[in-house]
Amino acid sequence: ELLTRIHEFKLKRIVFRKDAGADENFHIFVIDADGSGLVDLTPTEPLWRDSPLLPRDRPALMVYGARKPTDYASMLVVQSLDRGGETRVAYRESGPGTIVDVLPDASHALWYREAATGGHELSEIDIAAGTARPIAHEEALLTTGAYSADGTRIYIATDHGSETHVVEARDRTT
Repeated sequence: ELLTRIHEFKLKRIVFRKDAGADENFHIFVIDADGSGLVDLTPTEPLWRDSPLLPRDRPALMVYGARKPTDYASMLVVQSLDRGGETRVAYRESGPGTIVDVLPDASHALWYREAATGGHELSEIDIAAGTARPIAHEEALLTTGAYSADGTRIYIATDHGSETHVVEARDRTT
């Protein structure tokens, strides 16, 4: 039934991650929708890899957060979905962090990290330049961020230090 639904949506490949023995060193795989052609896209060193995000306008690309199991430093990785394709670390962070969304053209990504002072911070990463721009620093509960479909706004989920949870829409350029 799943394969029937996949073909209804005209999907060609499925991207997923899998670890071995619950070690959390996830590898990212791609497989053809018909169940053939399984490829481990990340056969290199063991890393804690987060679920990959697939930019809508760049179907041959994935973007994900990763870190070594022996270190809290994190990185944003841009990688081709082709076997043996290019892998590039686009951004490094000294502490724990991960990507939570990516623009359809893969030019920018939202990075969620633990703040040194407590709480969480949200930054926008310029993937080509490898630079971060602060979007939200909340001492309160900042839970996530996401781009609007057209990429002009950034939605931020927070509680502003209360038990009232809100989603704010902010203009991306200002």
